[in-house]
Order: sequence, then structure tokens, then C-alpha cells
Amino acid sequence: MRIPFIAAITACAALTAGADAAVPMPAVKASPAGTHGFPFNASALDLARFGFVEEEFLISGTAQAYVNEGELRSDGQWKAKPNPKAKAAYTTRLLVRRPTDPAKFNGVVIVEWLNVSGGYDGAPDWALLSDEILREGYAWVGVSAQFVGAVALQQWENGSANRYAAIVHPGDSFSYDIYSQAAQAIRTPGAVKPLGSLTPNVRELLADGESQSAARMVTYYNAVHPLAKVYSGFLIHSIGFGAPLSQSSGGGMASRMVPPVPAPKGVPVTSDIAPAPNSFIRTDVAEPVMFVNTETDVVVLGAAQSVHQQADSRNFRMWEIAGTAHGDQSLLGNANLDAIKSGKGQKFDCGNPPINNGPDRYAMPAALHALRLWAGVGVAPSTGPRFSVTMATPPAPAVLNRDPATGLVIGGIRLPQIAVPTSTETGTRPMGASTANQFCAIFGASDPWNGDRDPWDNQAGVDPSPTPEPVLSVLYPTHDDYIFKVFAATSDSLMHGYLRPTDAVKIISQAEQAHIPQ
Repeated sequence: MRIPFIAAITACAALTAGADAAVPMPAVKASPAGTHGFPFNASALDLARFGFVEEEFLISGTAQAYVNEGELRSDGQWKAKPNPKAKAAYTTRLLVRRPTDPAKFNGVVIVEWLNVSGGYDGAPDWALLSDEILREGYAWVGVSAQFVGAVALQQWENGSANRYAAIVHPGDSFSYDIYSQAAQAIRTPGAVKPLGSLTPNVRELLADGESQSAARMVTYYNAVHPLAKVYSGFLIHSIGFGAPLSQSSGGGMASRMVPPVPAPKGVPVTSDIAPAPNSFIRTDVAEPVMFVNTETDVVVLGAAQSVHQQADSRNFRMWEIAGTAHGDQSLLGNANLDAIKSGKGQKFDCGNPPINNGPDRYAMPAALHALRLWAGVGVAPSTGPRFSVTMATPPAPAVLNRDPATGLVIGGIRLPQIAVPTSTETGTRPMGASTANQFCAIFGASDPWNGDRDPWDNQAGVDPSPTPEPVLSVLYPTHDDYIFKVFAATSDSLMHGYLRPTDAVKIISQAEQAHIPQ
């Protein structure tokens, strides 16, 4: 019989021993004030109101690139080793948001690999997790791990007062070791401590990444984590493949969204080492992986051919959340508030129908809490049903099977918004819908059931819901009937751990205030 406390102590000891042996300690110093007087992508929230503080630090050291030993197969059992010809100096930054009072700190640090798909650092998982982080007393650290983000930092300020004048990034081949060294700077710092007075109370470091950063997480876990052992759990969000272990370019991805940029001059040349296109998660490593995917990721980003098919195991959970998109209204809205503060705000005008408004904002806090328990005391999360998918012969994409009466996906974890629906929420945008912005294709669609009164209703290839739409007064003859069904669905989600209690109260309150049936 496994004893969680003993298992946790053993894992912690192994984690520290592995880190000391394999990962160098970077130098740490506070960032200068700079021209703006605040960090790039600083939070728009009044963090002090929650007893939190935001600070920024520069870390410097020598980073190591990696090469593979054998093929990087789809099974994820990858073996890597340091590239003896590729070491380079670096300086990058850590953006820290933490409780000021050690008594309010829960001992868990979320280390988010900042996302550079927009051409600069973004924190999409902070956008979805901030409520949970603030109410539960996590610390959060964003790492500028990639070349594109580092360049954008230096472009944000210029002149002698440039906050980021010291930033030097050798390219994304070195990003994995930089990310490992960031963990060292958090857990065992010298005189300058990124977590300040919280440092002695750090118990768990949870690695986290969404979208492009999630692809880096897949490769980090499969190839680098077995060498570094500095993270005790992994939250991987919205992807279906791994990133290159090494690359000849400085950064970017082979896509129109993030085109490759040249490697910086004077840095050791590294070769292109790409993993198999359908990357599973290795199963022989103790530290757990909590993988959360949306509808978009399964059929657009390749997960149908990879992790969608991977069975849950002692170190792997896949949660596929029905009615969700790679980017939705909540994520984009919250992230944009931070971006506006740094002068990078933008409105994603995707036309009709509106961007997905599904329940990913509720699923992610539950996933974080589940990983916290799993990594900390060995309590594994609930398993969840997967989407119903019709596979196709590549290059044709897989297809999500949908309920013809509602337009909603069949299968997946169904949070109350989807279990007791009032709209069609999809992670794939209808073929005829606007994609004026290149990202619109991964933002899905939302269509409220209002008697087909919307301008996009009944438009073939644009309307995501069936015609006619479901009638709310037929589904829910009375308001009390609607409330009862929401309460039952909420209770079921709570029982399985798919929903946090505070969010459950919020969902029931919203249902009570809704005018349903109309």
C-alpha cells in the first residue's frame, strides 16, 4: 500500500538530488526600474488587494543545448544528452507574482513557460488560473524562456534606461536548460531570492505551458526532465505534438503564426532535431503529467493522432473538456487586459459567430488543484471520458462527432455549461466563418439558443448550431427545472474533481439569475 506522505518525501529528496547534480545555479538580481517603471506583461489586476506582490528578476548563466540519442519516436521514450559543442551565455527574466505573507503561501509554485505565439511574452494560463492562484495562495513565476520573447523585451524599451538591456538569449535550442535553471533560481537561490520570504516554504514546483509553450513542455518532459529532475509535476495545456529538441533557427515554429527567426550571431550552431509528429507522453517517469485539451487541439493541432489515444496511467491524465476552444473569450479577455498595460492590447475581430465562450476557465483551476494533490501527496485525479472522434487518413484531419440536436461534441468531460446547455460551444470555427485574423481559426465559436434570431443563424457554413436551434422552454419547462439540472450537473462535476467549489457556487448563482426559460 502506498503511503502518500512517505512517497512525497522520497520524491522531494530525489528531486533535489537530481537538480543539484545536473542543473547549474544561475546568478539572480532584481530588474532595474527601466523607462516604464514596471515589467513587460505586468498584471492589470490590483494584486495588493489579494495580498500579492509582483516583482521581476534577471537570471544569468551558461545554458546547454541537447542532442538526441536514438530516434525521438512517437511513444515519448526519448533519450537526450547535453550537446558537447553547444553552450552559450544567457540572461533572461523571471516575472514573479506571490503572496506577501508566508502564512498565506500554500507551498506550490507554478512556473509558466511564457508563450511567444503573438511575437512577445504572454501568459495564457495565468489568464485562466489567476482566480485560483490568488484565492489558494500559489506563487506564480513566468519564465521568458524563448528567443522571440527575449528580443521583444529589448524592443519594448530602448536607450540607457532600458530595463532589459542586459537580456541575452542564445536561441531556442538552449531554452530547455534555461527553464531548468529558472527552477533552480526559485528553489535554491543565493542572496537574491525571487520568492523572497516564501523560499524556505517551497514544496512543489509545477511546470506549466499552453499552446506553443505546451509543445515545449512535451519535449521537456520526454527528453530533458529525466536529466534535470527539477519539477515535481507538469500541467500541459492545449497541444498535440512536441517541439524541436534542437533547431538551427533562433526561435519560432514552422508555421505562419510564428515564422522561424535566424539564430543570433556568435552562438554555437545547433542542428534541427524534430520529434515524431505525433508525440505521446513517456510513461516511465514518476513525476505526473496533467494534460488538458480542448476540441481545437484534438482535430486542429494533432492530438487525435497522439495524446487523445494515450491511456491514463500512473503518471498521466488526459482531460478533454467538451465545448472548449484553444483560445476563448475568457482567456483572450483576461490576457488582453495585461497586454493593454504594456501597450500590446489587441482586439481579435473574428466576425460572426462570436468566439467560443465555453468552460475552460473552470476546467483549468480544477486541473491545477488535481495536479497539486497528485504531485504533493500522491492522490491521482479522476479519469475522464474522451471525445468521440472519427479518424481520417492523413493528411485529412480527424473529425469530432457531434450531437445533431445540439451541435455539441459527443463525449469529453461535460461541465455544467455543456451538461445543461443553453448554447452551442465549439472548438472549431465553421468553414464559412470569418478568419480575418490568422488566430481566429483556433478560437472556436459560440451560438446562444435564442430562436435563430442571430444574424449568422441559418447561414450554411457559418452557423455552428443546428437549424432550428433547441428550444429552451422545451429543454427546461420551468426555471426551477433548469436550476435543478444545473445543480445536479455541478454536484457531479464537484464529485469527480472537475470543478472547484468556489466556481461551483458561481455557476449555480449565475443559473439562478439567468432568465431561462425565456
